[in-house]
Amino acid sequence: MHPTVELAPLKVISMPVKARQIRYTPDFVIFDAKGAVIHVYDVKNSFGMYGIDSGPKEKFAEFLHKFGIPVEAVVVRKHDFKSIAQSVTKKRKDNDPLICTNLNYSWLDATAY
Repeated sequence: MHPTVELAPLKVISMPVKARQIRYTPDFVIFDAKGAVIHVYDVKNSFGMYGIDSGPKEKFAEFLHKFGIPVEAVVVRKHDFKSIAQSVTKKRKDNDPLICTNLNYSWLDATAY
């Protein structure tokens, strides 16, 4: 839980001015039996503008470009959770998320593919 990944390193622009590093800490990373990442979750209270603002969206896009797997925004409910893959061209609509009761699905299912 909560592994921090570096999206962009600290960069010296002109001594002593530096561009800060960019890091992202997903809420959960799920691995398969072989150790490959199969899901990256960021838990939200909704899919709308109050649940996901522009700051996290930029980091989600950078994460996808660097690691080749999208961050899934999830909204936890009593008996299941809703999931929408972020920063992909075929994104599910906020009112049509993937509804899951377990982790046995591909992140592609969380897209509108």
